[in-house]
Amino acid sequence: MIRPWRRLHQRRAWWGLLLLAWVAQAAGQEAAELQGRVSASLAGDGPYWVGQAITVRVDLASTGFAFADQRFELPEVPGALVLQPESTAFKLSERDGDVTWQILRYELLVVPQRAGGVSFPAMPVAFTASAGYGRAERAFELNTEPVGFEAALPPGVEAGNPVVTTTALAVAQQWDPAEGERKVGDAVTRTLSLTADRVPG
Repeated sequence: MIRPWRRLHQRRAWWGLLLLAWVAQAAGQEAAELQGRVSASLAGDGPYWVGQAITVRVDLASTGFAFADQRFELPEVPGALVLQPESTAFKLSERDGDVTWQILRYELLVVPQRAGGVSFPAMPVAFTASAGYGRAERAFELNTEPVGFEAALPPGVEAGNPVVTTTALAVAQQWDPAEGERKVGDAVTRTLSLTADRVPG
């Protein structure tokens, strides 16, 4: 014989299980409805020169509001160096009809070492996104499209010669001992320093 209070307890347990199942289903549906995409693009227009640090933007985008576990590896680019000067990303948003995309933008530098075509290959990117803190997450594993451009030698530079291509170059010198502190027989050291903007060391 089942007493009334036991029936009530069983009903509450049954409704509790139904509620948990509904919450899990809703969370799964919410995560499944999240969208994600990745892209790579060149910042600015050409011409592009050998030795120039060219910015490639890598965008991770989602219709959610929170990102986590972002992962990508710098690709090998024949004839060029690939650098990641900053590990932090810019946070942007973009409206597409009724949908708002949240974007994390990473900037990489590609420095051509020879004239000719440079191909930045498709790059695998992984991240998770959610609709907010504590909400269900969805994992994405996507690939960017390849990006290509032509690099030319700066005017007056012959192939094979080292070249520094920059928008700002400064030359400074330092004497040791300084002028006015020297006497006959002293060894004098002259140090020249070249500082260039946006070039690899």
